[in-house]
Amino acid sequence: MEQAIQQYPMISQLVVTCNAQARMIAICKKAALSCVVVLDDAVNDRSLAMTSSFTNMIVMGQCLAHAWSIEEYSTIVERLVRGGRRFLQNAEKEAERAASLGFSRVCMVGTGSLASVAEESALKVLEMTAGQVKTMSETVLGLRHGPMAALDKQTLFLCFVSGEKRRAKYASDLLREIGEKGIVAERIAIGPTSEKSEIEPHCESYLAIEEDIADAYRPVLDVIFGQLLGLYCSVARELKPDSPSPSGVINRVVQKFRIY
Repeated sequence: MEQAIQQYPMISQLVVTCNAQARMIAICKKAALSCVVVLDDAVNDRSLAMTSSFTNMIVMGQCLAHAWSIEEYSTIVERLVRGGRRFLQNAEKEAERAASLGFSRVCMVGTGSLASVAEESALKVLEMTAGQVKTMSETVLGLRHGPMAALDKQTLFLCFVSGEKRRAKYASDLLREIGEKGIVAERIAIGPTSEKSEIEPHCESYLAIEEDIADAYRPVLDVIFGQLLGLYCSVARELKPDSPSPSGVINRVVQKFRIY
């Protein structure tokens, strides 16, 4: 960021952070075109893995995207809150149950913004288990191009199902195919209530998002399951979820490295 400001001073800088003491705040204050948004300290995670920090920065990003239509986003946030409270109850129980299966791999897939949820969820499980559970993330269609070879009977397969009918059909087909091939330990799908009847026959468990929420806004809800799965997998392996890397391979703050 320092280099960017020095070399391109006319570029606007927008910083969203959970840490009021973050160095980039001081850096941005020296820039002519900068704006810093500091979130409440309550969402500044103290543990190694980012959970509430991640979701709240997403909410802030969505809010900024609606800067000129904030009333519209207010109704979306209300649906996210209602949906999140309902989803949390079922997600917590299912994550604990799934973690108790003792699988050694997790494969997560999604489409569009839900592909990012798959990536973040895979990272949470990997971080909180100190790599004891190997994870991978792919798009629903991308899994067919080679990565499916990584699936085996020790793999938990998690699919984030789109609320868009056409995209949901691809997820349904993939779940059915994986089931027919018998190549994973279990299939869990997360998606809207509207897709439950179509998807549920092709998985062992379907967690429904009960509110009508577009895919673009769903990451803050869907990722809850990935975060909980990481938590319970960590506990199941007798690790400390807040500091799950006993060898210190990874840390809460990324270690210094060269900037070129």
